[in-house]
Amino acid sequence: MPYAVDRRTFLGTTGSLLLAGGVAASPLCAAEEAGWPELPPVKVHVVYLGLGGAWPKPDFDAPKEIEEKFAPYLSELENRLGDVRFVGGELIPNRVEATRDLLPKIAQSQADAILVIHLAVGNAQPFKMLAETGKPVAIYSQPFSGHDWMYVPRLQRDGFRLILAPSRDMAEIDRLAALLRVPQRMKQSKIIAWRRRKWPDRHPRDCRSAFAATGTTTGEPRWKSS
Repeated sequence: MPYAVDRRTFLGTTGSLLLAGGVAASPLCAAEEAGWPELPPVKVHVVYLGLGGAWPKPDFDAPKEIEEKFAPYLSELENRLGDVRFVGGELIPNRVEATRDLLPKIAQSQADAILVIHLAVGNAQPFKMLAETGKPVAIYSQPFSGHDWMYVPRLQRDGFRLILAPSRDMAEIDRLAALLRVPQRMKQSKIIAWRRRKWPDRHPRDCRSAFAATGTTTGEPRWKSS
């Protein structure tokens, strides 16, 4: 019996299964053992958004926060995932002008996705500007970083490709990274559907539109005995 599934549900479920099944720790082991060709790593451009100042606290030091907390964590996460490479790492003010100036660097990096580490309060317009690049965008926002996160559902309803993890638990970054690699991997995937009768031509097109993967249909499978 067929079930309807949208892109957001599919990617969320897929990413969760990757983590639950241990794929986050060794994502390529099964493929390597099966002799599949090695895929290039998914490139994720990291943007640290917000200089701090008097917010979230008077002694907040954004560069120190990155150097001592986030950069080491991302380096360790990159090693654990195996098929994700973090690039960029620019620290910019949480303002539209600074985000606009950064866009050429993001394009030059040829990143597949963008990870935003939200550090200080703003108005969420940088989130929108980064999503307008067409790349999947994930946002990690700590509780004290401001209330920009509350605008994300509105941007999602407007069709922007954003996922959000408002949490003090840095392990949420693992989940975001696992999800960010799914769209790129789907582009490198094929979906084969078996059916007794040929499907209408629109079904493969619908599949490509929904999941960004190539698809084909065939009749009832016939097995050959060796």
